[in-house]
Amino acid sequence: MADPQKASALPAHGGYGISTFGGTSGLRLIYATTSLIIKVTASEGLEEMIGISFLAVGLFWVWLSWFLASHLPKWIGIATHVWQRVLTVAVFMLLMVVPFVDHIVGMRQFERLCAEETGLQIFPKVVDTKRGVETSSARELVGGTAIPISRSVSTISDLDTGEVIARYNHFSTRGGVIGGLPMLGGEHVCSIDGPRHPKYEQYRALKKQIHLTYGQPE
Repeated sequence: MADPQKASALPAHGGYGISTFGGTSGLRLIYATTSLIIKVTASEGLEEMIGISFLAVGLFWVWLSWFLASHLPKWIGIATHVWQRVLTVAVFMLLMVVPFVDHIVGMRQFERLCAEETGLQIFPKVVDTKRGVETSSARELVGGTAIPISRSVSTISDLDTGEVIARYNHFSTRGGVIGGLPMLGGEHVCSIDGPRHPKYEQYRALKKQIHLTYGQPE
């Protein structure tokens, strides 16, 4: 026969032990991470501190999401164990994804712009060009995107005649509000003048052909 005192220590959800991580175990993990931040800050440097800080914030959000998700069924009076599990998993997944929705959607839009609108547009007069100069327009925000995406237009002109011989787009973004934090103020960039662009060799060949320089000609 089971010991009543031991039985009382079992989870209150009829064997559905969902609140372990949301209780003292989760808090101990966060406390340990916080202590590690203090040690790293004192012994290493800023970069290590920032990295561990991101880890601490991430762990805290995971703990908070699980705490809320695991307690919500009880708070709203759901007694069926199956529905408790379903609601807990659904709410937890929702809380884990929602902070990154803008980043996920926005980066897909950014990738589409990179794939479809960063090609090198070349005009017929390029065959007569001996010297070229490249200038870039000011950045403008692209409309209808989930995250701020900037576009600037680079124009390549004949240095002797001033005629435009080529043009291409340059896109950049810092990502979403939360998803972009690991960039630490940096940017995702995409244009044909970057070595990682699939058509970079086309730009490189043009640059070599017309002895390309940058900025306004003197």
